[in-house]
Amino acid sequence: MQFVFITGMFRSGTTLIEKILTNHNNGYIASQPVPFLYIKLKEIFNKKNNLSSIPYAINPNFPNHFNLNSFTHFLEKRKITRSFIAKIFEDMKNYSGCWTPNIFNIVDKIKENSLSGFYRQICEITDLNDYDKSILFRGSKEIICEDFIEYFLKNNIKVILIIRDPRDIVVSSNFSQKNNYIGQKRPIIYILRMWRKSIAYSLFFKNNPNFLSVQYEHLIKTPMEVLELITNFLQVNSFSNDFITNELKTQDGKIWKGNSSFGRKKLIDSTSIGNYTKALDMQTINYIETICRPEMNYLGYKIKTEFQESCIQQFKEEYKNIHQAFTQFPITQSQIASEELTRISILKSQKHRLNNIEKYFLFNNVYDILKKYMD
Repeated sequence: MQFVFITGMFRSGTTLIEKILTNHNNGYIASQPVPFLYIKLKEIFNKKNNLSSIPYAINPNFPNHFNLNSFTHFLEKRKITRSFIAKIFEDMKNYSGCWTPNIFNIVDKIKENSLSGFYRQICEITDLNDYDKSILFRGSKEIICEDFIEYFLKNNIKVILIIRDPRDIVVSSNFSQKNNYIGQKRPIIYILRMWRKSIAYSLFFKNNPNFLSVQYEHLIKTPMEVLELITNFLQVNSFSNDFITNELKTQDGKIWKGNSSFGRKKLIDSTSIGNYTKALDMQTINYIETICRPEMNYLGYKIKTEFQESCIQQFKEEYKNIHQAFTQFPITQSQIASEELTRISILKSQKHRLNNIEKYFLFNNVYDILKKYMD
């Protein structure tokens, strides 16, 4: 049995990939069955490493950088005990981000285990279907869990990371016309730094044979090509040629209506690309393109505005109707501008200190790649 973990930014297309793979003849993917597991583990690690002042446990790791090897080692040593499991599920009872409701009925079946053993249990016991198909791979999808990628890879669990244009993620998260499925707004700088972190992980692990990154736009524009890439990665049969014309079913066999934040759409719909041009003003677009410039260039996203460092200092965001975790956001606008300008100066400079590379880019190879894509 092959196990896979699907993650990526919120509003990046992770749910679409999850539903597609659940509809494969040989697969089952649980939908956000235990989001609090990852949040609680990160909270414990943050507290042990004096990072608990960060407002949200799963954060951009910038500028409060932590050592990934230390976190992976922490996860390796951590037992998922019965008492820990009970606490997670008690806290998760009224949480709207758990999309596998039947898990509360089977929590007693979960045994104490390592994180990887716990993960495999969850992927198996949440599947209550009586199939006429042979299951060859199982997994789950959880958003913004990039920090766990190394651990899963080291424990023979494949990882698929979904990437999307940061401008469209900002729009889908903070300017949606319908339910955005993630609750209240997040500060734009938080979204963008989380996005850059996601890209850093995709670059760091890009040569690992058990890791695959998929761009949402490629899936929408060339769906069968991307689906073939995914099935080859999972070593299972290809999807049928007419697959994308069929309706997708949810994990409990119902027709999936999609989760677009702009209303119901077709399964593969190109109108989900480029919504930022209608919803964002040019100042916000310029800001996003300036601080995410090298990553966007590397990924092939077309830049609409001229590079202007001044826009970083001029951009002001009002924290209204913001997610409760950020109601007392500790970073001032001037501090944000200073950190972003420093990051740009490091990319432009030929001289740098190792601790700055880790602080601003997480990994050395990420810096080496991104500095080539500033223009």
